Amino acid sequence: MEYDATKVDNSVVDKEIKEVARYSANGQRLDAPTKGLNIVRYSDGSVRKELHN
Repeated sequence: MEYDATKVDNSVVDKEIKEVARYSANGQRLDAPTKGLNIVRYSDGSVRKELHN
């Protein structure tokens, strides 16, 4: 069996990452961005904090 150091197997190609949920700082689910701290969960499982003025 030959080994190729440049070959990548089982690579995962990210599909379009979409927002799946948005929460306020106190945990209330939001329908849209609101003033203050917003916690956003994405389809890839990541979570980000956003600050809106």
